[in-house]
Amino acid sequence: MEIIHIMALAAVLLAAPFLLGMLFGKKTISGTYLSGTLLLWGSFEAVAITAGLKGWEFQMLSDRFLYVLAALMCAGLAALCVRTIKFGKGKKIGKINIELLKELLCIAPAFLLAGSLFFLYAPKLESWYLVPETVNTILDTNSLHGFNPLTGQPLSAPKEFGWTLMNLPAFYACLADWFHINTTGLLFCCISLWMLFISFLVYYQFAAYFFEKWKNGRIFFMWIYAFLFFMGDKAYMNEAYQMLHYAYEGRAVLTGILLPYCFYLLLTAFKENKSRRATAGFVWLAEYALLLAGGLLAAGLDYGLGLPLAMTALSCVVGLAAIGKLFRNK
Repeated sequence: MEIIHIMALAAVLLAAPFLLGMLFGKKTISGTYLSGTLLLWGSFEAVAITAGLKGWEFQMLSDRFLYVLAALMCAGLAALCVRTIKFGKGKKIGKINIELLKELLCIAPAFLLAGSLFFLYAPKLESWYLVPETVNTILDTNSLHGFNPLTGQPLSAPKEFGWTLMNLPAFYACLADWFHINTTGLLFCCISLWMLFISFLVYYQFAAYFFEKWKNGRIFFMWIYAFLFFMGDKAYMNEAYQMLHYAYEGRAVLTGILLPYCFYLLLTAFKENKSRRATAGFVWLAEYALLLAGGLLAAGLDYGLGLPLAMTALSCVVGLAAIGKLFRNK
């Protein structure tokens, strides 16, 4: 029965970000998925902060976020239908599908290598580790309060406001609650592979940026990235080590996904795209705001907020300058 629950979780983790990403109007499947993932995390962070300020119990947070996610997915599905009809009138469906297939073929081989070796490299999850402990505390007590959100240890004093921003364990607890999956299986297998997949999509953005239409160059870049992943696995605290062993951790999300994607947005901000002048401002600013929300969601006291905050601020400055340049040249 648990395998059915895991398959249902996998379907949601693949479908939900894609549908949410449709609201951003991206032209590539990887860009759409990444934008949707940021919206997924950002919307949860907004609901979780509200829960912390209003004193909700965990079950109320889980129910409210489920409603928000369902509404966003319906909006994304409507956006997908509109885009499909639009492309259908222009008779470009076949061309679009071929481009998406090519993109998947560039990403899939390298990720399948990493995914197949993941179970050989990654150690067995320790039951005492901090994130599983906190997730279990949330599920067992049905509470978001009275304990440290990083360690799960009881607090004698009220929780500080800064700790109400660190809600990644609560996000995992919602998934465990919805799909009835034990914490070990959820974090070690499902979430870790999902985070690894998102990291591959982020670095594929760099491959597409540097090599553009040179397909073999993009494939070569992704294979090199996969190879370096396993080479870097030998060094503790390396990004590769974190992504392969503890990808569910906040620091892995920051260093393996959010900061590289922030740097990618910096690169693309300098690249003009006259056909997107009307929506460029919204998309850039929305993604910068969601990057910040994702950074707050994943951050911990020992991870530090300085670097993601500085990078997001720098991205906003560069993005605004690029937007201004687009409209000045109109």
